[in-house]
Amino acid sequence: MKEDWTETNESSLLLGGKPFNAQVASDDEILVAMKLLPSGLAERTGIFTDWRYNPTPPASEHEFAAYERYNNSRETKNTESLREAIRLYIQAAEAYVAQGLEKPAANMYSLAAQGFMEIADNPLIDGRPASEHAVAYFDRAITLHDKQGHEDFSYRDRDKRYNAVAETVLFYRRALGKGVVPDGLALEGAVRFYERLGPESEALAYSSQRMQGVIDPQALRVEQKEIGFSDDQPLGTDNVGPCVALMVYSLMPGADVHEHSVTAVAHIDFETDVSSIRTIFETLPPGKKQVRLLGARFEQDPVSQKNLCKVVRALNQYDVDIISADIHQGNDGPSSFVVSPRDFSIREAVAGAGNKTPYASCAYSLITEDALYPLRVAFDTRTGTADRMPLFLDAYMVQKINEHYAGKDTAELYEAIRDDGLYDIGLSLFYIQELLNEYQAAWDAVRTYARFRLPDNLYSRLDKFPVYLGDNAEHYNLALIDNAAEIYEAMPADAEFDFQVVEREAAKLAFDDLSGHKLDV
Repeated sequence: MKEDWTETNESSLLLGGKPFNAQVASDDEILVAMKLLPSGLAERTGIFTDWRYNPTPPASEHEFAAYERYNNSRETKNTESLREAIRLYIQAAEAYVAQGLEKPAANMYSLAAQGFMEIADNPLIDGRPASEHAVAYFDRAITLHDKQGHEDFSYRDRDKRYNAVAETVLFYRRALGKGVVPDGLALEGAVRFYERLGPESEALAYSSQRMQGVIDPQALRVEQKEIGFSDDQPLGTDNVGPCVALMVYSLMPGADVHEHSVTAVAHIDFETDVSSIRTIFETLPPGKKQVRLLGARFEQDPVSQKNLCKVVRALNQYDVDIISADIHQGNDGPSSFVVSPRDFSIREAVAGAGNKTPYASCAYSLITEDALYPLRVAFDTRTGTADRMPLFLDAYMVQKINEHYAGKDTAELYEAIRDDGLYDIGLSLFYIQELLNEYQAAWDAVRTYARFRLPDNLYSRLDKFPVYLGDNAEHYNLALIDNAAEIYEAMPADAEFDFQVVEREAAKLAFDDLSGHKLDV
């Protein structure tokens, strides 16, 4: 069921106080106009490391030789050249350590580890899989990164190390009973590295937030494909790469003090139906709004460009003035912010206020990434509470969860996510695992009622039912079960039950979060 988001060519849009018709402007004209706007950040507090250093003999001799061998391996697909490059990277790292130069040493250990991960088919090297060697050298690199306080470099290598640990688990599991290595070694290795996966994933999630700025425990979090409204408590979002974060500031009519203001934040990714920003403007007071944009960090990236242009065009019909844009700043650009509803000031920080389903909300964007979804309202403090609205998973998402992820242990889940082509696998796995936990808890809470309320042939298909997660989820899930039972009882005896009918009935539940329903695309 496609929502009716009416568009218009009429423009009320201002850029820095000047009229701008985005509907008739080309992509290039929009991008140029955005880059001319000032930054909204008074200062940067993100953690960035200058990777540059002065190569110093004798370590630099090994480093330059390693680069040469590595480039040769890329051009010729020669595994022996790659192995020689790895050996030289390790020699360079050890020489830099001996010279007291830990920054380049960490870089060399990291490059050696990455080299091991590039060797095809994860072969045995000196009795251990290549991925296990990668883990050992990532360990050394991360120890040096942490010692120097280089949190961005540490995060980068923790992400890659997670993959190395998971590949090592899979290697040893597959080796059991195959004679590749002694079964005792295979069993010990599979267990030892599997026990690392959980802590590695949690540390990666924390590191991801920490590297983006200071964590603000009072600021409410907005995740991808979400909108948050606040009239008092700070709010923000993070992990803004090619996505666009939209901030909208509104004063009550006739107000001249900030106590009567409200701010909305939306995190718009490539699979967001951008016309659903209408949800923001329909619930804010009438009158001119101020807007800030942040994200679309990569200037030459078509996804970043398209995201930015579609957001600006969607704003064209609204009475807004875009007063700042922090865009196209590459890897060093801001990826997180917190905004004050009082004065619309923004600062680089990570929103860290707790909520019941923060990580499940993060996973929402992962399981909807091959379908177009509108923004969903996550919270609205004007209702008198900062509680998050329940997260609605429709039948499509439930089917994807059950077919791809449910019932798998951590290593199997890693393999499924890897094969699905998701990036940042360690972080994605952490979010999806939390989503699975919430999903299981939701159904555990209603299973007894469903057994009583539903006929056998519907109960047996319970894993195909849409479901709510989070605050008050049980109340709404029981209502879904009641609706399904009533629909089934009214059906002709030979009719096939349609789960999309249950989704449409969900829209009648007693709150306004209707945006969890997938659009026809």
